[in-house]
Amino acid sequence: MKTINKFLILMVLSLSFTSCLVDDDVMTDAIADTPDLVGFMSSSRNALVTEGTGSYDLETTVGVIGPNVATITEDVQLSIEVNAASTAIEGVHYTLGDTSLTLSPSTGLSGAVPFTVLSDDSSITAPSSFTLILDIVASSGGNGVIPSGKTGSQTINISYLCNSDLAGAYVTTSGPFANVNITELADGVYEHDTLPGLSSGGAGIPFEFSDSCGTITIDTLVLGGSYLVQGSGVVDPVTGVITINGYILYNSTTVDSGPFFDNSGETFVYTPN
Repeated sequence: MKTINKFLILMVLSLSFTSCLVDDDVMTDAIADTPDLVGFMSSSRNALVTEGTGSYDLETTVGVIGPNVATITEDVQLSIEVNAASTAIEGVHYTLGDTSLTLSPSTGLSGAVPFTVLSDDSSITAPSSFTLILDIVASSGGNGVIPSGKTGSQTINISYLCNSDLAGAYVTTSGPFANVNITELADGVYEHDTLPGLSSGGAGIPFEFSDSCGTITIDTLVLGGSYLVQGSGVVDPVTGVITINGYILYNSTTVDSGPFFDNSGETFVYTPN
């Protein structure tokens, strides 16, 4: 009886092990049969340019992903088209390079789609935004690679910024110093070397501000990131004079901390030197 029981146990274990092997084979086959996908590296991206500053040569990346990428030995050919829902106009806002692309295993089955953003057309006014939507409409090769349902399209958000040129030396009667300097950090982003009407230990308190088509916005941290400053202002388009229409220095890094120094009722004027 004991011999029969042992025999039955061995039979059950053998069948169970065989079943696991069959299940593993089925799963492996299912993964191997899953098609590899080709798509853009992201479904959207931004292209920020300054109005009236020429053309900008850019590119966006496409590539193949999937369970069988390592075994692909042949090139993948792609065809790309501009989606009719795009609001950007070819020849006005952009030009597109070759829309037929070959991805090679030697380059990791990835490649670049070149495009150029234009900014000089008389119809372009800043701030404004347009979309360029690119679709992968066909693919071949690569053992059956197909366009991805999620990243087979990419929306490129083309945004035009106003031409801003505020860097330089200024004079003011607003204090604490008569002469101040403004330094450009990025397109439309600047550092002013002293907060109006305030100093720290006799030294100026530098702060950042942005300029969007003549509208000044102050929303930054000062004094080592310990205090929040918020305010606003304008730039005279003819004279270049900057007027800051007050600001508030808060007790900490949030508005909830309450005002530490409220200069919201003051006006500070800076004239190019």
